[in-house]
Amino acid sequence: MALNHQGTLRGGDGEILGLLGVARDVTERKEAEEALQRSEAKFRSVVCNSTEIVKIVDPDGTLKYASSALERVLGYDADEAVGMNVLEYVHPDDLPYLLKETEKALGETGVGRNTAEYRFRHKDGSWRYMESVGTYLLDDPAVRGVVVNARDVTERKQVEEELRNLQREYEELVDSVDAIIWKGDPWTLKFTFVSHQVEAILGYPTGRWTAEPSFWHEHIHPEDREWVVSFCRKAIDEKRSHEFEYRMIGADGSVVWLRDIVHVAIEGGVPTQLFGVMIDITERKEAERKHLESEERFRSLVQNASDLITILEEDGTIRYESPATERILGYRLEERIGKNAFNCIHPDDADRSSVAFAEALNNPGEVQSPVELRICHKDGSWRHLEATRTNLLQDPTVKGVVTNSRDVTERKQAEEKIRESEERYRAVVEQSAEAIW
Repeated sequence: MALNHQGTLRGGDGEILGLLGVARDVTERKEAEEALQRSEAKFRSVVCNSTEIVKIVDPDGTLKYASSALERVLGYDADEAVGMNVLEYVHPDDLPYLLKETEKALGETGVGRNTAEYRFRHKDGSWRYMESVGTYLLDDPAVRGVVVNARDVTERKQVEEELRNLQREYEELVDSVDAIIWKGDPWTLKFTFVSHQVEAILGYPTGRWTAEPSFWHEHIHPEDREWVVSFCRKAIDEKRSHEFEYRMIGADGSVVWLRDIVHVAIEGGVPTQLFGVMIDITERKEAERKHLESEERFRSLVQNASDLITILEEDGTIRYESPATERILGYRLEERIGKNAFNCIHPDDADRSSVAFAEALNNPGEVQSPVELRICHKDGSWRHLEATRTNLLQDPTVKGVVTNSRDVTERKQAEEKIRESEERYRAVVEQSAEAIW
């Protein structure tokens, strides 16, 4: 209850008779005022202690009010900053964007609002990234300005930039690898990511791999398709990583050999992702094919050669011998492999053979001069062989001393007959009584 004094009551002689007053109940008003004061104090406390900067700015950028967070965040004293034009502190590169957003919000009917990110100059001269929400309350008599709630997002922007750099480095790294990096679904075998190398290796755009669910399956070589898909599904069912080699058909119709290394990611005992690397091994496969053809060709030449070709270990043990051994010496291959070649040489030729073999060991890669030796035939007779030796112990494909032996028995027999005939006719001539000239 409040007493409102109105006046004094007096008698005819001026005597004071009493006081006249009117009382009005203002309890609700006082309670409302107190509630308003408490509310104002609460919101003032919230604003003052907020980590965000709360500002009231004129449309031209003049600062009318700033919370104490202005000093904590940007270094400016909130009271001293009143009157400054905040647009002058916005980074020049960001100012056109901010003005455009402001103009857009001012053009809206009702209460305009816009969100923006920009750089604001700190008192120490550095640039801070700010994220602000502006609420345009120009028609509100209590505000008559733009209420701006701004927060410092510099650290977030730095983290985002680091993440972008990492993403860029990751993409550059992935694209620099001379292989196809991919990710896929373990249940549908659909690719969800594929690196740009796929275009260089197979010729198809990366988009087709992720857009077409059965793209990979449909472009496997027809002869490999069934077993490849079956092999992959079995490995996924068994929750094991795997690798395999197969052919795919390139965009130009060429056959491309791939070595696919696949990791199966497991979560909660269930396959969730496939991660893989496809390596182009076409050149290696072509080299292997040519090598195989060459090996088969030389194998055919060796197998059908008239000369006896032998590969000896360093101690003279026979590691390989061509089929000519049966025709020349009468032995089957299994009777010769693993035996020492020097055991079959005629005793009178043993020293010469040892010297020739030692020369070969001392001169890697050089073909030694032919040496004539007598080798024991299976039937006990002696066969005359003319042999050359080449030390290929350092050659990883041979790892032995290669001897090429030619059967010269018939030639030696013919030479012996000629020698005997010559000696016979010489004796006849020398014993003749007549002069022969």
